[in-house]
Amino acid sequence: MRVNTPERLVVENRPLLASVVIAVIAFAFVAAGLFMLPNDPLRGGVLLAIGTLSGGYFLWGTARRESLILDRRSGQGAITRRSLTGRADLAFPLSDLTHATLDKRDLADGSAAARVILIVKGQDVPLTATRSTLPGQKGAVDHINAWLRGTP
Repeated sequence: MRVNTPERLVVENRPLLASVVIAVIAFAFVAAGLFMLPNDPLRGGVLLAIGTLSGGYFLWGTARRESLILDRRSGQGAITRRSLTGRADLAFPLSDLTHATLDKRDLADGSAAARVILIVKGQDVPLTATRSTLPGQKGAVDHINAWLRGTP
């Protein structure tokens, strides 16, 4: 929750921790590959390739930011999705947004992955592109619904 006032609500999803962990692991493979390259070019090259390719691929998938902006003054709502490859915006009249709900899926290990779904004109509009096992989604749904009802 970035902003929560009676006039404006801004909810952001930034998987910063996942991006940092992936970058650190990829950097470790690249550093090990560079260190080994003079003594063992094959192993060094393999580690360098693994770190570069897998790190780049996973960062491409996780380096994104999704935002929901609800503004009573303008009567508008907007979902903005930014990633390394571009930006997508979805704007809608605030009166078309009825509520938010949680899209939850049970996982094989007994845990659950969830994402926030907005109900706009009776249609399900996901706030996030992917589901997550982190606990923040339930709180976001509660904040969005409370803000729509006009309660703090």
